[in-house]
Amino acid sequence: MLSALVSLTAGAIAAYGKFVHDRDLSETALTELAMFSFLMGVQFLMFGLIADMLAKQYYATGRERTYYIDKIINTEDCAENLPRTT
Repeated sequence: MLSALVSLTAGAIAAYGKFVHDRDLSETALTELAMFSFLMGVQFLMFGLIADMLAKQYYATGRERTYYIDKIINTEDCAENLPRTT
């Protein structure tokens, strides 16, 4: 989200300088900043989608639960260490 904002802002400033002030786009670093931040945002989006698909596939193919509690031991020790509420 931030890279999209940076990309749009840098691109708008570069376009303003090109069309209003008739500057060459190679005179400023805003063009490269707009390009790289746009590509970085696309990469973050794609990595997020791929990670989401992998996580859903991992949990969908498992026949058993992700975890289960077999038995609880030493419940008295756990209860003694809990803070008391009054």
